[in-house]
Amino acid sequence: SPATINRAASATSLRSDSESEADTDVELHEKDRQQAPDTEKGSSLATHSSGENKLKKLMKRLFFGTILICSFFAIISLGHLATLLLVFCVQILMFRELVTVRYNYERNRHKVPLFRTTQWGWFYTCMFYSYGHAFYSEQIFSTVRSRTLLQLLPYVELISLCLYSAMLMTFVFTLKKGYYKYQVSQLAWTIAAIVITVVQVNSFTQNIFSGLFWFVYPAGLVVCNDSMAYFSGLALGRTLIRRQFSSISPNKTWEGFIGGGICTVLFAAVFPLILVRF
Repeated sequence: SPATINRAASATSLRSDSESEADTDVELHEKDRQQAPDTEKGSSLATHSSGENKLKKLMKRLFFGTILICSFFAIISLGHLATLLLVFCVQILMFRELVTVRYNYERNRHKVPLFRTTQWGWFYTCMFYSYGHAFYSEQIFSTVRSRTLLQLLPYVELISLCLYSAMLMTFVFTLKKGYYKYQVSQLAWTIAAIVITVVQVNSFTQNIFSGLFWFVYPAGLVVCNDSMAYFSGLALGRTLIRRQFSSISPNKTWEGFIGGGICTVLFAAVFPLILVRF
């Protein structure tokens, strides 16, 4: 009958579908078995490549770090004025870095007159007063050999006042309608950068001429902490403590922080014993 024929046809169709699905499962299983070794091989290659990258990065940092340390001690060996010149150059680079961060993200910089000139004018005015006031002290005054500088040192405060007045008038004359808020915020950012790079570093001048020990010792502690934190994080990073150390710098680890702190404390006790011999 027609009903019997239809049931037989549907049963045959179901069997053929189940057989085709079984064949498909077998083929997929065979493909997975063939791809598994390739996946394992790829993961091992990725791990090996990551190890090579870490080794290259480590060797690169060791190479350039050694050059920087040797250059640092070479400058220290030249005396107080050479060391002070090093600090002066670092201050300029620090200020340049800070103002460039804001400069790169400001769209209105081309619409404001003397955008960069006023920033550097404030900076060099502060540097003039900082170093002029420092060299006018009795301890550093004897190191000055130039007659012109010796004649100008008593007038450092007066010259600084004139420079500050000139910078303030320049700022007022460059105010542009529609950009008042932006220009005042720019001035505030410049002053904040000057506080970090000039005011904060002003004590270095006194430390250098009080004895190079008081400059080399804190600088050595900073170098030790940064280096040991890197090596500790590289060796033990996220193996003991998996919690993130800081969202701002995700590559930092608790192992690096703790290892750097312990090594710095030990270094702080040993390093002065080495320095007193020189």
